[in-house]
Amino acid sequence: MGSPDFVDPKYIWHYHSRDRINFPVFMRQAKKKIRMSALTFSLLTLQHELLLRELVSDGKKLTFLILDPSSEQAKIETSQYASSNDLIDQINSSLTRLCELKERYRKNITIKKYTRLHGNSITILDDSTVKVEEHVVDRENLVIFKKDSKKDFLNYLKQFKDLEKSATEHQCQPA
Repeated sequence: MGSPDFVDPKYIWHYHSRDRINFPVFMRQAKKKIRMSALTFSLLTLQHELLLRELVSDGKKLTFLILDPSSEQAKIETSQYASSNDLIDQINSSLTRLCELKERYRKNITIKKYTRLHGNSITILDDSTVKVEEHVVDRENLVIFKKDSKKDFLNYLKQFKDLEKSATEHQCQPA
């Protein structure tokens, strides 16, 4: 899965940059389902569209939790960071691309929007592995395996599930 910068005593893999993780290899480890949360899915939908199609073609269920572009939190994020002035456009573009994927693989794609900020982007593979990416400039990533660090894994799983409970289903517009 790429080259971690270090592995700590709890066997949590630390990557100082998302570029150090071999993302396709990481995602292909999933057997049945992948659940992801992010502010936007711009990079994922632009750089890994073929990977997403491959995963859903293989029968994997994908869930996407994305910041609601009409939420107060989206406005706050846009105003706080100069580099976020196109955040709402990025979210809307991500939703368009995710809806195109859902149109083709309806049963395997779920898209939900959340309205409150959470501190990290989280990707969960089959309730056994979690990748956590910080919402900060350097974007440090952690990879945590349930079998090695159950307490840390369950903490991030709970964060994801709490966000998912508060999220609402996105209604894609017919093409």
